[in-house]
Amino acid sequence: MSGEIKEESNYKNDKEHGNFTAWYKNGKIRLEGNYKDGRQHGKWTFKNEEGQIKEEGNFKDGLRIIIDAEPEVSHSGSLVVSGYKKVSEKIENVQILSGGELRLSGIANDIYVEKGGVLRLSGIANFISNKGGRVKVSGVVEKILAESGYTEISGIVQFLSGNGEVKIIKGSFINGKEFKKEKWINRN
Repeated sequence: MSGEIKEESNYKNDKEHGNFTAWYKNGKIRLEGNYKDGRQHGKWTFKNEEGQIKEEGNFKDGLRIIIDAEPEVSHSGSLVVSGYKKVSEKIENVQILSGGELRLSGIANDIYVEKGGVLRLSGIANFISNKGGRVKVSGVVEKILAESGYTEISGIVQFLSGNGEVKIIKGSFINGKEFKKEKWINRN
């Protein structure tokens, strides 16, 4: 052992609580973040050995809620879905037409689901607009605008709005609140 500090953390009631920092052998910071009652909480930054940010993520009570990392494979431009498509990489500006179905386990920016379209999201999205389709979310979404159609949430959603029919499954998190039982919003 050389006596070098590899990690620094604070404890409260025998659990990590507060600032956490870990270093590479070269002295550069490897990761920084916070713990709350033994669980990752708040913004975490992961860096490479040169000290450049490789990935950032936000955590709430140990669950990662948003990932700002760039996956290795990505589409450029937009994606229009008119048939069945399964995607596990990064996509942007997605439009799901009537008769189209997208199963997404990757990362997406801006998904628009038209009347008759279907989205099944187990990945991560920053924004979903449901304009009459069927949307099922078991992943993580920053904002859902449920204008019409049917939206079912069994994952984590930072912000939810709109007049569409929404079913929230027990155990989901909406606006940081865990739902202990199933709930319907705007049910016809």
